Amino acid sequence: MMPPNPRDAVLLAAAAALLLAPETARTQAVSDAGADPDPRPPAGPRMEATAFAGVLAPLSRLTADPETFETEISSSALFGAEGTWWPRRRLGVALQGVWAPAQLSLIPTDFTGALPSDLGSADYLAASAEVRYRVALPPEVSVVRPYLALGGGVRRLDVQAIASPEVTDATDPMATAAAGAHVRLAGRFELRVELRDRVTIYGSPTGGEDRVQNDLGVSVGLAVRRF
Repeated sequence: MMPPNPRDAVLLAAAAALLLAPETARTQAVSDAGADPDPRPPAGPRMEATAFAGVLAPLSRLTADPETFETEISSSALFGAEGTWWPRRRLGVALQGVWAPAQLSLIPTDFTGALPSDLGSADYLAASAEVRYRVALPPEVSVVRPYLALGGGVRRLDVQAIASPEVTDATDPMATAAAGAHVRLAGRFELRVELRDRVTIYGSPTGGEDRVQNDLGVSVGLAVRRF
């Protein structure tokens, strides 16, 4: 048997290398993908569910009757939940509900008559639907996904009988504007932070004046993505 020609051996080795190169490249690509997966969510439809807590801070007086006294909703804790559907990578639709165990505070004026010492609680409930737009960031900042939101809904204010007739229960239309961000934690879990303004108009039962209400909310929550 003739010994193999060195030139033929080199040609055989080169041919084997060419045949193995695609498989090696594919294996390397799979390994790289497993080591550093794309942090962005897929482009297809997906859902997010979030539970959150924060602070409600109303900025406006609720009523301002010069013949009696002024009232305002106190700052308080805020609790809520939301669900968001993202039919596209940057465009989503969200439903949100919140509750705040606020108090109704009395603000003295020049009124010289007897004033109640306590106006009781003012349970604050709000439900809204909105459109969200996810702001694009450079790929190296993919761990943070900010968004902007606009929408509307209703606000329900439940007060105690002691606050009547100056303040009564009311359900009012509401406009909302928000800015927030999701911060990737692990797996499908994310930290969600948000600043939101809820705008309503409350009609005073005795003063006859409609007052614009700006109720700010700052919240932090835990979000879970479901693809």
